[in-house]
Amino acid sequence: MTLNGFGISRRELVGRSADMQILQQHAERARHGHAQLVVIEGEAGVGKTTLVKEFLASLEGFSQFSITLLEEDQQKPASVFRLVSADPSDPTIRTPQELVEAARSGVAALHGPFIAVVEDFHWADPVSVEAATLGLRQIIPAPGLLLFTMQHPEREDLKRLVQIAQSNPAASHIVLSTLSEQGVREYLSAATGLPISEHSAAQVHHITGGLPVVVHEAATWLEHTKSFPGRSTQHVLARVETAMQEDASRYRQHIVASMESLSTSAREVLELLALAAVPLPGWYLLRGLHAQEQDLAELRNLDLVSRDSAGVNYRLRSASWQSTLRDLIPPVDRVRLLLALAEFDDGPESFAFRLSAARLGEDQEHLVMLGELGVERTAELEEQGFGEKAESLIEQVTTALPQEGGLRALISLAVRRRALPQVINDGLDVAFENMPEGTLQSAWNALMLLRRGSTGEAVASLGLFPPGPASRTEDVVVFAYAVSECGRLAIPYGIGVPSPAFFGTALTEIQQWRDASRAGAESREDAPEVGDYLGQLMVIIEMWSVLAKGRGERAPDESVAELRDLLARRVPGAGTGLAASAVRSALGARMRLAGECRASFRMLESLVQEPATDYLDSARLNFGLSLFYSGRWDEAEQLTTRVAANGLDNGEDVHALIGYAFAALVPLARGQARGERLLDVVKKAQHGPEPTAADAICVFVEAWACLLREENPRALDLLLALKERQSPWSVIGLMQVTLLGRLLCQQDRSAEARDLLQTVSDVSIPATPASRRYAENYLSGLTADDPRQGMGRLLAAIDLLDLIMQPQRSPGEAERGSFRLHRALLALDIADLCAAHPEVLSEHRTRALGLLAWAGVVFTRCGVEPLAEHVGQTRQRLRAGIRGGAAGAGAVADFDDGLHVLTRREREVARHVARGLTNREVADHLVLSVRTVETHVRNILKKLELDSRKTLRRRLTTTAPARQQ
Repeated sequence: MTLNGFGISRRELVGRSADMQILQQHAERARHGHAQLVVIEGEAGVGKTTLVKEFLASLEGFSQFSITLLEEDQQKPASVFRLVSADPSDPTIRTPQELVEAARSGVAALHGPFIAVVEDFHWADPVSVEAATLGLRQIIPAPGLLLFTMQHPEREDLKRLVQIAQSNPAASHIVLSTLSEQGVREYLSAATGLPISEHSAAQVHHITGGLPVVVHEAATWLEHTKSFPGRSTQHVLARVETAMQEDASRYRQHIVASMESLSTSAREVLELLALAAVPLPGWYLLRGLHAQEQDLAELRNLDLVSRDSAGVNYRLRSASWQSTLRDLIPPVDRVRLLLALAEFDDGPESFAFRLSAARLGEDQEHLVMLGELGVERTAELEEQGFGEKAESLIEQVTTALPQEGGLRALISLAVRRRALPQVINDGLDVAFENMPEGTLQSAWNALMLLRRGSTGEAVASLGLFPPGPASRTEDVVVFAYAVSECGRLAIPYGIGVPSPAFFGTALTEIQQWRDASRAGAESREDAPEVGDYLGQLMVIIEMWSVLAKGRGERAPDESVAELRDLLARRVPGAGTGLAASAVRSALGARMRLAGECRASFRMLESLVQEPATDYLDSARLNFGLSLFYSGRWDEAEQLTTRVAANGLDNGEDVHALIGYAFAALVPLARGQARGERLLDVVKKAQHGPEPTAADAICVFVEAWACLLREENPRALDLLLALKERQSPWSVIGLMQVTLLGRLLCQQDRSAEARDLLQTVSDVSIPATPASRRYAENYLSGLTADDPRQGMGRLLAAIDLLDLIMQPQRSPGEAERGSFRLHRALLALDIADLCAAHPEVLSEHRTRALGLLAWAGVVFTRCGVEPLAEHVGQTRQRLRAGIRGGAAGAGAVADFDDGLHVLTRREREVARHVARGLTNREVADHLVLSVRTVETHVRNILKKLELDSRKTLRRRLTTTAPARQQ
């Protein structure tokens, strides 16, 4: 016997809250003297032990007795006796009735409520099971809970015990099922802090069967493996398979034991289904393996296979058995079974089985022949319109036979299907090592370097073998794609930006090759769709050559105008292709930086409605940033999280890490732990010596979060570090220059803040004239020695900002593309200045209070507790200088009057409720239980003398009168 379970951590309780509630209800009834019974049923690894462990840990005041049975206990009469007997040394108690009496005697001797747990009761001996059934037919009054865990019962005596649990009002029968795809997604996200896409969750669910004990392997690997480069869903699945194949794995031991009890033919059926990984018809299993109907019946009875609704196709009951079963098959038997599967049909799956058999059998001559046949078969599938199947097949050929022919066929197919991002992975490195030096190999090396964030090395690699007249079409397209990726990775983030000459030279080389190809005989081989793809990549490269210009190379504010011109010249009509998406995405981001917030918002909003591409993911992140600035944080978090969730799908390159950083922005600003965890993934990512774009975004995100949490010294350090990077302001814009000046003034470094006025006139920074005047007035107001002069400048700045963003009168209305967050900070600065000089600036108090009330609503709705408290403190300072009945004072006083009677935690809860969050959502945000939040809400309503949550929301979102012009 042993008291050890699988040792799974608490997070496996994802999706088990309802079951935990049932257990706790029975415990409370037992505490009050009503004897209770619970039977928990589920297959090995589904989380029975974990649920029991966490349940026991949650209880207080109970005596606890537990035991775990092993298989050998079936042969030991009264194996459970040591748990239930008052005198375990008594050798005379052996019959079921004697066991029952001994158990009741032991219970009578206990003082206080108790819980007795018997785990893996399916291994109990017949005497113990009969005693349990006998004693439970009439549960005697006692302050105790008897809890059994077991696998699906095959024995009739165990089935009778289950029937008692199902029929007795003092009992419950809990059947633990495996995690759904959504459950797997929630589990992985909870364990790692990463957003997980539906695709990744589905892949992990498929190979694990949703078993928590196996999903745990994936989560553990993700949690403890540094990101970047190459951590991907495929690596996660490989880790799970490896863990399941270890001899020490209890899950593997369970599968091995189950297989040993089967007949040879029944075992082969399971092995064939594992190798196929798809359902197979019963007639084929009988014919291909010479199995008998009774073999299939045996597997059905043991619940190892299941049939579809028509009763025709069979599959493994648990997909998590597949990798372990494959590993258990000897190589000779596996070859035989693979060839049997190959006879099933003549499709691409059949060919893949033949390829695997040849590779396993080390028949090199046969493998080469199959490789050549695979290339031909790929072409046929593509002609028939089965592009994805063709790509899957040729990738298998290339992996099995890493030679130039298969690799070129794969790249050519990916080019035609515009699926280059999907084939850029570490799995083809061996194949590319066998490629001769040339344009294709240097371009591939550049793409792999870009995955690690090494833009400089990628540029150097691309310069080794530029396209020449004899270059093949796919070589030139991959080269152009790599050049465009250099721009996408570097220029939007100001890190490792290649020179404009790099893009210009590449564009010239591609154009020369294209002209020569059109003039020669090879032009017939250049399919129109490939030519169009190359043409779109050339537009993108031209775009990067425009944006790569540095200081001194650009006319005043010309980047936005040049992008508009490029869009009009090179992208026909409205344009929805790759080039149109890329240029519009870059233009939308530049317009936001320049201060054209509404036009930027409209363009980015239209882009995010289109199907996702690489450049549209960039548009989504930029749109998320616009939503963040607008104060629409919940929408911003939802959008950026959706983009970041794709990070694992094709490997965590720099773009995935950038998505993670943006997804951390809102929770980090709200002080939530998951924001810290997500940003920590980016900070600890593995990469080379060069700083990457993800590093820059990480600093930007953390600076904003520190500023909003009023951790101002840290925020200042981060913004100063960002200022030292290459082309920082052309990447983050003049709005952030004002934030830096604001922080410098707060640290009594006004001279440095004044120096930033020179930055405002830097024409390399995209900005409208109104934006430049806004920044100039803001910085001048912050650094002015005369309070009156400073107030005049700050009020001029907020008037200019209103001209730019045209705010709605009601802060409750959504503003499209505003800089509401910047306005709220400026409003707070105006109020602070007024409060610091109450006599000199007394005529501005009313307006300052109105602006402050508006800012308070913004911070409250966003969930920024420190700044909301700052607003309350500044309001008190301003009120002290207002006479009773002064204009506007009553309306402002109504905004937050009475909140001083609440505790700090109650104020936090109240502000989240005011944002419209449910109790569950508030609990998630503040890491509290739902019951605790419910208690806080009741106390808040009572203290504020309010009748409902709706009244509370209306109370906390009441605004002061509109700002006077």
